[in-house]
Amino acid sequence: MHILTYPSGKIENGTPKDLKTGNDFVSAAKSLLDRAFKSHHSYYGLCSTSCQVYDTAWVAMIPKTRDNVKQWLFPECFHYLLKTQAADGSWGSLPTTQTAGILDTASAMAEFR
Repeated sequence: MHILTYPSGKIENGTPKDLKTGNDFVSAAKSLLDRAFKSHHSYYGLCSTSCQVYDTAWVAMIPKTRDNVKQWLFPECFHYLLKTQAADGSWGSLPTTQTAGILDTASAMAEFR
């Protein structure tokens, strides 16, 4: 859990708690902007989803049929997913957002179904 402190309250996981004064709101707003700027990528903007895992998982699901046998059209995508899976079984472990990790993991799991 990420906790930032400010004058008369705290922010837990980006959510302001116990805001009592105008200064508390200003501090919470500054914290929000600070986190947004830290999440900015020069090429991808504010998106923190891993395009490599998310997109690769969807491409990995494209089949082809050869001699009446269904196969992967892009087997290298499947191998990439296996290679990039974290020790805890997830993908996309960016520290800036848990949502990206969830989306990356969900798309990869859909491929393995």
